[in-house]
Amino acid sequence: MKNLLFAVFSIIGGILFSQVGIGLPTNYTPTESLEVNGTFQLHPDNELYFENIGAYTGTSGNSLLMVKNLTTNTLNKFDPEVMPFSAITFVPYHFDNVSPHGLHDYDTGISATNFYLTIGGFFVLTDSGGTSIFVDGSASQFPLYSARAFVQNGTWHLKFDLNNNRQFEHNVDIYLNVSVYYNAFLTKTNSTRMVDMSGSATGTTPAPDGAIN
Repeated sequence: MKNLLFAVFSIIGGILFSQVGIGLPTNYTPTESLEVNGTFQLHPDNELYFENIGAYTGTSGNSLLMVKNLTTNTLNKFDPEVMPFSAITFVPYHFDNVSPHGLHDYDTGISATNFYLTIGGFFVLTDSGGTSIFVDGSASQFPLYSARAFVQNGTWHLKFDLNNNRQFEHNVDIYLNVSVYYNAFLTKTNSTRMVDMSGSATGTTPAPDGAIN
């Protein structure tokens, strides 16, 4: 028992007054108070707490994102480079030679259970690459677009067409900037913010849940 206590206090003392390494190569000198090369296991019902929870304001060059494996109860480094997905994925879609009626329904094949999808921006060109886009052959009728992402049969679909059943003068090329969010990282969700502007062009609304001031 005395030997065990001596070993424990020796480690604690080493952490307080020098650098200690666990599982590191023999020729490696620790540069931090405690460096561990390996996995950290949490037993069932154990919790892991960190002090000063909140927004991280330091530099990210020397920091790691740690995640808990719910199957093995181990604490692991999260490496986006080896993951099959990321928290946010940007996907530019180019729909070439689309019907004058527009894009009514395009199935992306992206799971609506695991991901959330939004259209962040768009532009339209003629099928020959021109920028003069008219409706029904009339230069005085400029198109009013309707662009949205919606869920159908468990996957996300894209729609980009004209309002009021109008159509373009010719076939067009449609470019959509789509962002795909991994649901497991969406810790905050918000309901639709309904704002009565009362005919005004300016206004304010409470900040969304989870917003950092």
